[in-house]
Amino acid sequence: LDSAALFEACRPMLNYTWLIDRLHALLQPAGLAAEPPAASSTDAAELLSESDAAWSHALHARLHGEHEALLEGVEALLADFDGEMVPCASFSEALDCADLLPLVLDEAARLPEGAASADGTPEALAEAWVRHVLAGAAARDTAKPAVTRAASRS
Repeated sequence: LDSAALFEACRPMLNYTWLIDRLHALLQPAGLAAEPPAASSTDAAELLSESDAAWSHALHARLHGEHEALLEGVEALLADFDGEMVPCASFSEALDCADLLPLVLDEAARLPEGAASADGTPEALAEAWVRHVLAGAAARDTAKPAVTRAASRS
């Protein structure tokens, strides 16, 4: 794929990542960690600890008690999406809007010899990183047994 076609193929994933990240930040109950605490037990009865319950209750209260503010926040989020992500015309622009460009450029700097672009521009490095990630995903998919690949597509 050429650069433009690759970007258009990846655009929905970049948009999805941006939306989920912003929606998560919008819904986050104030004063609580960004993630619910990890479960320390595999016993179903013990999975919801007190801190898990506090996070769930705070999120529930936020959803029910601040619904008008959340609706305004969603409207602003969608306006930001239209203003920031929709106009993006390249990987570096989209990754920058999603606050991922510094991470991608850092990772791209550590790509195997020959994987990164010779010109070293942010756009070329971002595209090289995306191609490297996609090649790894394709290699992992090819390495799966045929039965597993068929089951994962159904």
